[in-house]
Amino acid sequence: MEQKQRVLIEMRVPKSLSDADAIAYARRQIQLADFELDAGYPPVPSAPIADIAAELDNAGEHLLTLRGTLPVARRSELEKQPGVVSVWSDAEVAPFDAP
Repeated sequence: MEQKQRVLIEMRVPKSLSDADAIAYARRQIQLADFELDAGYPPVPSAPIADIAAELDNAGEHLLTLRGTLPVARRSELEKQPGVVSVWSDAEVAPFDAP
């Protein structure tokens, strides 16, 4: 069985979309059979870097961070999908014992 990883995806999305519509839009844009978008994770607005802020504004878009799961070996394919700006590992954060 192929190892899967949870990832955070920063995507260009039309500003006019509600959270539910943004998730549906992302599903249509990302064409990877093994990718599962986490509909239980609400989209989080992201501040764009200065280089693309004006471009996004002119296109009527903004950046949202979404979460999903895919096979580790397919991450580079996800990074090439339309509208995807960045992909990061969604590492699990947990408390640890003090020394």
